[in-house]
Amino acid sequence: MLKSYSYNFGDIENDFTKAKVVILPIPYEATTCYGKGTEKGPTAILTASRYITEFDIELQKNIDELGFFVLEELKLSKISPQEAV
Repeated sequence: MLKSYSYNFGDIENDFTKAKVVILPIPYEATTCYGKGTEKGPTAILTASRYITEFDIELQKNIDELGFFVLEELKLSKISPQEAV
């Protein structure tokens, strides 16, 4: 069974069997030389997702109908960029 992250996308149920969108958070910051903080990006995006409009104009549907699943974050912070790729 897949392990999910501690955050959901928006207020949408985190159910892999219903998900059409799977998100893999990768908080990687090994190559940042100006302004640290990129490792906090995945959490910031998922936190902000709670405040987005549910209706998508391009898809003409509510995004909660798509189903989202957020995987457990990938831990890469202690490895080189070559190893990460």
